[in-house]
Amino acid sequence: MQRFLFDRLCQPEREIPSSVEDRVTLLRQMITQELQWLVSQRSYFEGFSRVSYNSVLNFGISDVVSYSNTFADIERLKDEIYQAILHWEPRLKSPTIILKATGNPLQPAVIFVEGIIEEAQIRSEFQWQSSSELE
Repeated sequence: MQRFLFDRLCQPEREIPSSVEDRVTLLRQMITQELQWLVSQRSYFEGFSRVSYNSVLNFGISDVVSYSNTFADIERLKDEIYQAILHWEPRLKSPTIILKATGNPLQPAVIFVEGIIEEAQIRSEFQWQSSSELE
């Protein structure tokens, strides 16, 4: 089981369970926490390509205030979240992102992420929903 940067920094003494089922549960918890951090952090070097500028300072997504509710901007935001997940949370396989409008300008959307997690020959569906807003 891979432990990524924030997993190791926040809980350096965490032991990895021996049973596969417990490892899948732990992996689900770690991915959930990583996704929450990912959508709540703002990329410091906004405008730099994630691929060309690989730094923890580029962890997160752009300031969502810069996006409107047009179809093009929603698709751009979905793509940015998708690219961030591919880059920063590769333990989640085949991610799909859905943004659902809330109708509240102060809480514009809810993020739904689905994908697959794998641990020791076990494939498990993964679903995550942001809080009622884009942080």
